[in-house]
Amino acid sequence: MDTMERRLERFSLPVLILAGIAIVLYLLELFRFIPASLHGVMLWVNFLIDFVFLLDLSAKIIILGTKYVKSPWFLIDLVSTLPIISSATELLGSIGPQLQSTRVARGARVARVARVARVARVARVARVATALRGVRGGFLKPPSEAQATPAFDRALFMTIPLLLIIFMAISYFITQREVHLLQTHLSRQVEIAATQADIAQFPEYLDAQQAVNPQIDKIFITKTIDAKRVKFAFSAAEAHRRADLVQGLMLVFVLLTAACVVHMSRSLTADQKEEKEESLLSQFLSPAIVDKINTNPEVLERFYSRWLSVFFVAISGSTRAIGSESNDIEALALLRRRVMDIVRQQTVVVHQGILDKFMGDTVKGWIGGPFSAYWNRLSIFRERLALDELEYVEQDIRSLTRAIEAIGPQGNPELEGEAALGVASNDAERMAYLKEALSEVEANRIRLLEKHAAAQEEEPALQARYEEAMHEYQKQTALSAVLCCLGIWEEVSKQESEAAFHDLSIAIASGPVSVGNFGSTDQIGFTVLGPTVDRAARLEPASVQCGCRMLIDQATYDLVKKASELRFRLVPYISVSGTSEPIATYEPFKVEAVSEKFLEAFHEGVFAMQREALEEAVVHFKLADQLRDGGDTVSLMWIEACQTAMREGSKIGIKLIEKS
Repeated sequence: MDTMERRLERFSLPVLILAGIAIVLYLLELFRFIPASLHGVMLWVNFLIDFVFLLDLSAKIIILGTKYVKSPWFLIDLVSTLPIISSATELLGSIGPQLQSTRVARGARVARVARVARVARVARVARVATALRGVRGGFLKPPSEAQATPAFDRALFMTIPLLLIIFMAISYFITQREVHLLQTHLSRQVEIAATQADIAQFPEYLDAQQAVNPQIDKIFITKTIDAKRVKFAFSAAEAHRRADLVQGLMLVFVLLTAACVVHMSRSLTADQKEEKEESLLSQFLSPAIVDKINTNPEVLERFYSRWLSVFFVAISGSTRAIGSESNDIEALALLRRRVMDIVRQQTVVVHQGILDKFMGDTVKGWIGGPFSAYWNRLSIFRERLALDELEYVEQDIRSLTRAIEAIGPQGNPELEGEAALGVASNDAERMAYLKEALSEVEANRIRLLEKHAAAQEEEPALQARYEEAMHEYQKQTALSAVLCCLGIWEEVSKQESEAAFHDLSIAIASGPVSVGNFGSTDQIGFTVLGPTVDRAARLEPASVQCGCRMLIDQATYDLVKKASELRFRLVPYISVSGTSEPIATYEPFKVEAVSEKFLEAFHEGVFAMQREALEEAVVHFKLADQLRDGGDTVSLMWIEACQTAMREGSKIGIKLIEKS
């Protein structure tokens, strides 16, 4: 039965097109654009169109059953089959002289407008997109037919029949009025006429043979001539022509008005829905991601490898404070929220980054990728080289290939996302469908490779320019991430309340990451994953344990070390959990926030410690501590380490940082 329903749904579009054609033909008849020689052909065309509507209605009742009969669409389809009364009556009237067509039945043709109203239900989806949504079990799902729309159903149930009844009533009134006016005019002319010969000269006059022709609409007027009452027959064609003209104009006006109202209503609804969805999504996702989803919803179905700068910001002591101060948790939560607001302001508003998620006391964020303004110049080169399209098509090939292999020669009875796939339920049909989609994707891949090669041939330096733009993008992204985190630290430290949270631990790592919706099928989990993210996560607790307020990895340092607004100090001998060797990390400062003498003294201490000149290292570290306002925790830590090593006659060991 599911297969029959899908075939029936595919038949809906041709029926809707036929309904549109029927309305156009009806308008052409009303405006007398169809010559009289084609009248017989038009009778058969109208009858066949209406017969198709009747067959469609019958098929839906048989296949869909009760759920269709209870839906408002049954009423729409039922009303749209009424014109078959008109078509059959006119056709039989042309075949058998004993039957005469009725104007009332002919007016039922306007009911075809109801069928055209169903066009809003049609949604065409490309084969490849449908297949991929099925095999991926994607987040973007088509609207459910069972979705409850009671207000819409009631409005549809009342409006369409009422509109058709009013239109047919007005049409009947117009026709009767025009016939009455013509009859009144002819009556006056007949009264004036002296003889029967004078009456026979009227353009509307019908002779004896025409007077009995059932195909002709007539007006009868009686006049006494030579003491005899004579009944004269006149053609009502002119009255019907004028009535049809008015009806045609009225129908055009109704159609245009309905189209405008529907367009305005749908536009308003779309704006309200988009605003509501955007407002809701913005509470869970950063605005840059929301904007991307609105302009390109497919972003939720794609997975990317992109170069980003990822950072973690943690509030020191927040959880412990909330746990111990159970009497006023709300006050502590508000203080914590103030810090989170600062993080969001600096990340999202100032630096156009992404605030990924809140994890207890820690915030995860990132800057860069297609959600960043820094990507714009890079995207120009990627578009010319078709890099994004090639990346997508390669991903589609892998997805479809996996689905085909999952079916395999044994025939896997279960396939993830089968319901969304929208193809036949058996494995053979599904395999054929997937292979057809795969062939389309592979053909597209060949086209994109040709486009890629043509772009490089047209401009040999294009690839080099792209790589140069990529390096510049990386520098801008890394610098923005560092300045963002420094801005967060400054704003948090400016809080005047003594109860506010002032201590943060921050870490930044830069490199390739995997970007995408890694959530469940029914819940968005748009985030970044990979070694770069893990490195940033491990460096965050390292900043506290090393006495620094912030640490950045080597990749970030290499990109921003020449920035005029920044200065750095090397934090040596660090090994984070999950790594086998010590790594180089750096603490960044704004140039106005640190003295060159302090940095010079600290680095001299590091170099002396690396030469194992521990006494000299202690001297330099003490000087660095004195040169920094409020002292330097890092220098004091290494002084203690050097003195311990000298007492025990050992070497400075590697400081192992455990992830908290």
